[in-house]
Amino acid sequence: MNIKYTILKIIIYCSIMVFLSCRSEMEELPSMDPAEYTESIEKKKTYVFTVKNKLSGNLLFDFQNSQKHNTLLVADINTREFFQFDITSGQLLDTFSLPVEGPNSLEDLDSWSSIHKMGDTLIVYDMVKNDLIIFNDFQTVEKTKIYIDQKNVPYGRGPIKLSPFQNGFLVPVYNFSTRISQMPSTVYIENGKFSGEYFHYPEIYEKNYYSVYPWWYMSSMIWNPDREMFVVSFPVDPYVYTYDREFNVTGRHWAGTQYFDEVKPVARGRDALENYKTYTYDEKILHTISNFAFLFYDDMNKRYYRTTFLKPESIEDVGNTEHPYNMSVIILDEDFNKTGEFYFEERYDYPHIYLVGEELLLLRDPKYLNTVEDSLLQFDAYKLLN
Repeated sequence: MNIKYTILKIIIYCSIMVFLSCRSEMEELPSMDPAEYTESIEKKKTYVFTVKNKLSGNLLFDFQNSQKHNTLLVADINTREFFQFDITSGQLLDTFSLPVEGPNSLEDLDSWSSIHKMGDTLIVYDMVKNDLIIFNDFQTVEKTKIYIDQKNVPYGRGPIKLSPFQNGFLVPVYNFSTRISQMPSTVYIENGKFSGEYFHYPEIYEKNYYSVYPWWYMSSMIWNPDREMFVVSFPVDPYVYTYDREFNVTGRHWAGTQYFDEVKPVARGRDALENYKTYTYDEKILHTISNFAFLFYDDMNKRYYRTTFLKPESIEDVGNTEHPYNMSVIILDEDFNKTGEFYFEERYDYPHIYLVGEELLLLRDPKYLNTVEDSLLQFDAYKLLN
């Protein structure tokens, strides 16, 4: 009896210790109580831009701040047409088209992923062909093949976030490996040439299998000139990471959401990752896993904005909801304290924020506009509320 009693005491003691350990870990997590938030964003207006021609659904955008105009550049990939607007007035400032034939013509624009205008120079990144294309005065074309090691598989679906830095751009790449934390998530393109690989994946990717699909691996990064540091966000990680200008990691900061506790893996554990080829699953499950999207920096208000994809919770709801994904934006101050989170009731085309001055612009999804016009673009403008 004494032996049984002793064993029972040991079991009870171990159970209590495990409980206290788990409880301690839970208490160490940052608070996600919305009552503690001190900031939000508020919709102030809607900008409407109109062109004479019907727009396709394959569009890219670039916003620029200048002393004369805050401008919007719209690229219609299907028609090869570009439209430049004054944001405040909605006035069409300029239009031009890319040649279909001739020495400066380009055969296929479908895999263009990002555009960036600098003065009279337009820079385009094609992440399928690994091309950096430069238009000077929108006439001369300089096309550079960017070397990316074969282990870096580029990703060309949907808008990606190209981040200007010094004389080049930081470009996210898609990597999948069973030793993924040893792989770079970003390449640096300087003066049109491949210059280096940076921002290795965090260890969370080593612990579980998230599928081989690109959207789980595409990093989003910004350069904060005020603090001379990079900040990098990954789709499955509740933390963001800071790096100095030499690309050395300097910190990790919690930036989670109130709408999901974790980005759920397809299968858990290191064994699942190493044996990923043996897994079969309904691909619809990937459309039920909410995740983090893009990271942005508001240099006027000294705030970081991190967007999320909020997806249906069950496979039965996939394809049956009015809109595939909802979204929210997490607000962080310059010390990475979470000050708020805003849930968007409106339907937006993509969780991509365009920062213009103090305004956050989001493209209204054309499917949910109260208009039959195919030539209208509508951006809702939000401002920080504190």
